[in-house]
Amino acid sequence: METTSTLPNFLGLHDSDFQFIERYRVLLEAETGALAHDFYDYLLSHPVTAAVFRDFSHARLDALIQKQAEHISGLLASHLNKSWRESMRKLGALHHRLGIEPSWVAGAYILYWRHWQKVLQEQVPEADRNALRDALFRLLIGDLMVQLDGYARASRETDADRLALFDVLLGVLAVPQGAESPRPEALLQQICDALPRKSASVRLAGYVVSDAMGDVLTLECMAGLPLPTLQLPKTAGDPCWEALECGRTVIQSVEDPRAPEWIKDLHNRVEEIGIFPFGAEDLRGAILIGAREKGYFHRVGSDYFHAFAHLGEMVLLLRNQSLRDPLTGLPNRTLFLDRLEIAQAQTLRNERLLGVALLDLDGFKQVNDRLGHAAGDQLLQAVVQRLQGYLRAGDTLARMGGDEFGLILPGLNSVEDLETLCNRLLATIREPLDIQGEAISVSGSIGVTLYPLDDNDSRTLIQHADMALYAAKDAGRD
Repeated sequence: METTSTLPNFLGLHDSDFQFIERYRVLLEAETGALAHDFYDYLLSHPVTAAVFRDFSHARLDALIQKQAEHISGLLASHLNKSWRESMRKLGALHHRLGIEPSWVAGAYILYWRHWQKVLQEQVPEADRNALRDALFRLLIGDLMVQLDGYARASRETDADRLALFDVLLGVLAVPQGAESPRPEALLQQICDALPRKSASVRLAGYVVSDAMGDVLTLECMAGLPLPTLQLPKTAGDPCWEALECGRTVIQSVEDPRAPEWIKDLHNRVEEIGIFPFGAEDLRGAILIGAREKGYFHRVGSDYFHAFAHLGEMVLLLRNQSLRDPLTGLPNRTLFLDRLEIAQAQTLRNERLLGVALLDLDGFKQVNDRLGHAAGDQLLQAVVQRLQGYLRAGDTLARMGGDEFGLILPGLNSVEDLETLCNRLLATIREPLDIQGEAISVSGSIGVTLYPLDDNDSRTLIQHADMALYAAKDAGRD
């Protein structure tokens, strides 16, 4: 399509045609407001087009009607010059991003033409009527051509972007025959590496992950633009935490004055950040995508990015399974140690006390030997359910192995707080349990240490709690 400065010539528009339009421009502009209203009445009268504007406020619709009126006036004065053509291409691209179909735009031009036909017939002298009608028709055709050119360019760019994202999905999921499947963590890094490489619109890609015990999001992997080791404390207004807390996508402009510093630091390198959250039980995270241009996520659509988020969720589920005791669903020793280190850091920041305890069931072996392993498993599950009913939000109960459990008890004010909580847990263990129709009673022994009064690393704290546990058993258990 001819879109250079020769477009008027291509359409057969000459200076004399523009002079005719200029001579009658005031007359043709007289009812642009009413014409713009008619156009939006036309759009709102059809269910498909009305759905696009369903959530628009009256003020926003009025602003669009005013823009439509300005477009009509501007077109009459434009001579289809270079500046006007560029603005119309941008308008066509905007229509594509908003989902406004070309047929709807063509409907507007039909309304223009019908309106001007009436003006020509009733108010323009017959001697000028045909020449002006011909000039206006060519002007409308030229304007529509340029808008559709912008729409088509945006459509081609969108198709290319979507194909690039689809290519990334296929690339990370298609494992060659005979090859080993990548480790879950490696899969996330492959996605991050491929997105900026395959898509010209993506500048960076990364995953951040939060453990429910922590109050910090940590950068799991990143590719594209270099970022410092990203650790995001739980802060009101941070878009990553907003996405995780609300469970919805957040698109953050780097130019937004409310944006956090880590996003503002990307200014002049990306235009907006898309944050697509996911979650797996008490492990949550998000994929971060940095786009070169504004409107990229709206233009491409969110389905592909949600697919990458779902892959992240699958990875966390796999990881979560490896960190859980299969019988009770509790954290295992590995996850317990990880959470303990996080809790130690939190305790120092909050200037509180952290209780670390090991709890052992007394009498479990006898039940297991007499009634069998199935009864022993049922007993463990019942005890866990009871203990969880007495723990606070933020406490961790883990199965360390056999009938031994670990406890992380943060936010304590005193030694007395720890004693009260431990006595409550021991009391609930002593209450009889119905195991295979028989009332079974067991008891527990517990050993504790208190951080930072016991100022040691996590493994040493566990050793000290273990020593206290055996001292409790030697002193008569329970």
